[in-house]
Amino acid sequence: MQPIRASIKPGEGLEAVIKGNVRAAASTLVAKSAVLRGAYFDIGSGQVSWL
Repeated sequence: MQPIRASIKPGEGLEAVIKGNVRAAASTLVAKSAVLRGAYFDIGSGQVSWL
Protein backbone atom coordinates (compact mmCIF):
# COMPACT_ATOMS: atom_id res chain seq x y z
CA MET A 1 0.00 0.00 0.00
CA GLN A 2 1.09 3.53 -0.72
CA PRO A 3 0.13 6.92 0.62
CA ILE A 4 -2.94 8.22 -1.24
CA ARG A 5 -1.17 11.13 -2.93
CA ALA A 6 1.60 8.86 -4.22
CA SER A 7 -1.01 6.53 -5.73
CA ILE A 8 -2.84 9.15 -7.80
CA LYS A 9 -2.10 9.01 -11.51
CA PRO A 10 -2.98 11.81 -13.95
CA GLY A 11 -6.67 11.63 -14.82
CA GLU A 12 -7.51 9.29 -11.95
CA GLY A 13 -9.92 10.43 -9.26
CA LEU A 14 -9.29 10.34 -5.54
CA GLU A 15 -12.26 7.98 -5.00
CA ALA A 16 -10.81 5.40 -7.41
CA VAL A 17 -7.44 5.55 -5.66
CA ILE A 18 -9.01 5.14 -2.21
CA LYS A 19 -11.07 2.15 -3.41
CA GLY A 20 -7.92 0.59 -4.87
CA ASN A 21 -6.06 1.02 -1.58
CA VAL A 22 -8.97 -0.49 0.35
CA ARG A 23 -9.09 -3.49 -2.00
CA ALA A 24 -5.35 -4.02 -1.62
CA ALA A 25 -5.54 -3.80 2.16
CA ALA A 26 -8.51 -6.20 2.33
CA SER A 27 -6.79 -8.65 0.02
CA THR A 28 -3.64 -8.60 2.16
CA LEU A 29 -5.63 -9.12 5.35
CA VAL A 30 -7.58 -12.05 3.93
CA ALA A 31 -4.46 -13.67 2.49
CA LYS A 32 -2.51 -13.40 5.74
CA SER A 33 -5.23 -14.11 8.31
CA ALA A 34 -6.73 -17.57 8.79
CA VAL A 35 -9.48 -16.01 10.92
CA LEU A 36 -10.55 -13.54 8.22
CA ARG A 37 -10.66 -16.23 5.54
CA GLY A 38 -13.53 -17.85 7.43
CA ALA A 39 -15.60 -14.72 8.02
CA TYR A 40 -17.99 -12.52 6.06
CA PHE A 41 -18.62 -8.88 6.99
CA ASP A 42 -21.90 -7.27 5.92
CA ILE A 43 -21.11 -3.58 5.66
CA GLY A 44 -24.81 -2.63 5.63
CA SER A 45 -25.63 -4.26 8.96
CA GLY A 46 -22.18 -4.28 10.52
CA GLN A 47 -22.57 -8.00 11.26
CA VAL A 48 -19.78 -10.57 10.96
CA SER A 49 -20.76 -14.12 10.02
CA TRP A 50 -18.54 -17.19 10.15
CA LEU A 51 -18.51 -19.27 6.99
